[in-house]
Amino acid sequence: MHRHFITIFLSGFLISGSVRAQSFALVLEWGYWKAIDLSGKTLADSLATEDDGYRSYQASGEGMFAVIRNNRIGFKNAQNQLVIPCTYSPASVFNQYPNRPFNDAYRMRERHFVQGQAVVVSPGGKMGVIDTRGHLVIDTVYDFIAAADTVPVYVVQQKSRIKIVNRSGKDVLPFYYQTDPELYPMPHFSNGLLPVMVKRPAPPPQTGRVQIQAPEPDMPDYKVGFVNYEGRLVIDTIYELSTYILRSTASDRAAAMLNRSICGTGRAAMARETFQESYYLNSDYYRFEGNRCMVYKPGTSGGTIINTAGDSLFAIGPVRSVINDQGYFIVTEESFSLFESQGGNTRVNGVINPMGKQILELSFREIGRLGDGLFRVSTGENGHFRYADTTGRFRFGKSFAIANDFSDGFATVKYSYGITDRDYGHIDLEGKFVGIDKAWILGRSEGLILASTKASGETGYGFMNTDYSWVIKPKYAGLEPMQQNRAAFGQSIPGKGVKWGFIDHAGNEVIAPQYDRVISFQKVEIK
Repeated sequence: MHRHFITIFLSGFLISGSVRAQSFALVLEWGYWKAIDLSGKTLADSLATEDDGYRSYQASGEGMFAVIRNNRIGFKNAQNQLVIPCTYSPASVFNQYPNRPFNDAYRMRERHFVQGQAVVVSPGGKMGVIDTRGHLVIDTVYDFIAAADTVPVYVVQQKSRIKIVNRSGKDVLPFYYQTDPELYPMPHFSNGLLPVMVKRPAPPPQTGRVQIQAPEPDMPDYKVGFVNYEGRLVIDTIYELSTYILRSTASDRAAAMLNRSICGTGRAAMARETFQESYYLNSDYYRFEGNRCMVYKPGTSGGTIINTAGDSLFAIGPVRSVINDQGYFIVTEESFSLFESQGGNTRVNGVINPMGKQILELSFREIGRLGDGLFRVSTGENGHFRYADTTGRFRFGKSFAIANDFSDGFATVKYSYGITDRDYGHIDLEGKFVGIDKAWILGRSEGLILASTKASGETGYGFMNTDYSWVIKPKYAGLEPMQQNRAAFGQSIPGKGVKWGFIDHAGNEVIAPQYDRVISFQKVEIK
């Protein structure tokens, strides 16, 4: 399956007294990226050269389009006027702390305008916040500033301390709490609460004793609590941070580095390397989801689950990692006895529900994310998958060689590993199987199913109805999900290669194929 480019229209907003919606996509023409509306009208042109297109699209939103010139970033408005000169650095702020794990909510909003403001980076690498007129709301003097769409304040870091600043640039909580940018993820709000750390004073020196061996290096001895948007401490700083560390082997470092890129999903995130060992912290600690959060209580050997009121609900014993998935906890442990014929030392997984009941025992090779109330689990029987509900009961009475997580009421499955496609298709929430002959399902959008098929050795892309009949025939060289009644399609044009345009739900060509590339936008809702 080859998907060359992705196009998703974005609902942007222009803020000028009142808020109005505007849709746009970025397209590449004659070596420069430009923004167009649903009819193909140019909103802002000459945004960036081909190589800088992705940096431009990451920073565009709310009717403000990022312009990159000579490795500096500025912004145009929807009237194609350069309203903010190209004076800021487009370099990724995540490069400033290469070992720090970052949350995905902040990764996708780097320099993106949110509620009329954007985080920017000065040429000297310091961060600040500007509004749509280019005025500084927060001076570019800080090491790091975290922002997210649904959070009404900024978390600001300077050296080893953090503070909270509102969108008027006023301090809500002055610098007081600690952070360690090389070791600990930048704290972020979840369920309206921000984890904060205070450094516990070092114990007095021991007198009359001889220290035989120096202590192992460890994380700084912090205590953790939670503050709200007003900066008020609502859960006291009584929880530990320093004890629950996993030390990886050299072979585990690659996995830890990979998981840095997805640490927002709760995987372990690498924080520091010392020679042949790595220290990394389970990033689902101190993150609320489903009104549940895992913390570490002094004197315990595992995690404790609390709610937003700070009440202790139940404990989770010492395990390798824990993922908080909508309040359900996917736990992972090492096993030296299970599945020995398939590799010996294997990680096994189980699930604990929001009330602390183990609904799936630690016996599964793999557990997917919760989708439509179902977990995808690998039973270890020839690597096949089954589906279990939130009570731990297996559904459908069958297993699959290949299976995806449920989403939008269906999951793509395949009964066997054979090369035939006859046993490939979808199952719904009742377990009904719909086979799809000579086609591969790529996703759903706006009531249509994006699919590809092979004809005469060439892959063609089209859209199916929910009954898996072709509503837009698979005749395109490339096709992307339908968004706001528009889908980008690629068409081979003799002597020009593949050019891109747009079709609507009925397959009508709304914008002729003329662009060299198109880039996706996250569809966001700004209130």
